[in-house]
Amino acid sequence: MKVVQDIGLYGEYRCVAEIEARRIAPIILTNVYLPHPTKRDRTTEIDVVFINESGIHVIESKNYSGWIFGREQDRQWTQTLANRKKFKFYNPIKQNELHMRAIEQVLRLDRSHLHSWIVFSDRSTLKRVESSSVPVLNRKSWAKQMTVSRDIRLTATEQIDLYEKLLPYTNASTEIKTAHMNAIQQTKSSTS
Repeated sequence: MKVVQDIGLYGEYRCVAEIEARRIAPIILTNVYLPHPTKRDRTTEIDVVFINESGIHVIESKNYSGWIFGREQDRQWTQTLANRKKFKFYNPIKQNELHMRAIEQVLRLDRSHLHSWIVFSDRSTLKRVESSSVPVLNRKSWAKQMTVSRDIRLTATEQIDLYEKLLPYTNASTEIKTAHMNAIQQTKSSTS
């Protein structure tokens, strides 16, 4: 019930469901709280991590509706709803880049093992979204691309090892989650 009521969690759930529908026994982690790569007293939260033979897929889920506008280099992107209301949100490519750096530091992995994905709800239209290095897709398009074979980079044993290293970061305490949310709110209020 909590997942259905929380629009963000529901988007993450839908991403996981898409992976599970296309893969046998997928290795998936959700809500991974890793140490922030540059700020010692902070964490960064990754929505969904999917590990397979081609590497670690770091998925930033945006369960938004409306029109989405943004470029890779912009600090903020825009969501425009049918009632013409506009909302700014932090560039998800930059957000996921932070997640990628955190995983690199924790796992001491080469970037070639990591894949960044930005996944928007199918209720949104990616109007003018420009990105040359990171796929920004609606969920259905993303799900199809996830099944495309890529270079094999990880053995089954390496996949399990990486999963076991990241698993403890999914068990964040209430204090860590609260501090994380407070830091986000503080950042939002200082930039508005």
